[in-house]
Amino acid sequence: MFPLKLDLHVHTTHSGDSLSSVVETIEWGKKRGLDGIAITDHNSIEASKDIPQVINDFIIILGEEIDTQEGHLVVLGIDEKIPSNLPFSETLQLARESSGLAIIPHPFDYLRGGVGPEIARAFIPDAIEVANSHSLLFGVTKSLGTQLARELNVASVGGSDSHLPETIGDSYTVVSCRKRSQDSILESIKERRTQVFGRPTPLRHRLKTLSLALKVF
Repeated sequence: MFPLKLDLHVHTTHSGDSLSSVVETIEWGKKRGLDGIAITDHNSIEASKDIPQVINDFIIILGEEIDTQEGHLVVLGIDEKIPSNLPFSETLQLARESSGLAIIPHPFDYLRGGVGPEIARAFIPDAIEVANSHSLLFGVTKSLGTQLARELNVASVGGSDSHLPETIGDSYTVVSCRKRSQDSILESIKERRTQVFGRPTPLRHRLKTLSLALKVF
């Protein structure tokens, strides 16, 4: 088995509210000791155009953080954009038709697009993001998310939700894989072979991220 250290929730400039270019994202991921990252821009997979052809064994998983009518859904391992602002159930169906891995991010962060436990129970994703470094009550939401993942018998994962290069890797997932590949990673997550680690992002970085989001709106 290969234990791979992965930040599964990272935003680039293609999100519109991030300062991290794709190249900077990769550089900082390496600097933070990660084996790879998932690029999960808001309603976009445009980052695919900027991913270098040779990354020296650093793993890039292309994903999307999609706005649904009930809140956010992260889908990993896709190569076509999934439309936004559809009902959660329809978005999840499209994710599965595209063979993507469906993760409910920050489910208890209601002010940040969390769908809440009832949606999770009704539709059962592949994983619950239990650690999100931008969660305001990091310890509380991590505990609640962990309980929810156990209740649903799905994987627990973690990600930084980074919008700045220096916050990449604040939270991450260690995935035990048979191979060092995207397919093996996604399959291992479905099999719940994950461990979650992380910390809340420092306040100064949260405020900077918030200011970027306010400029977008």
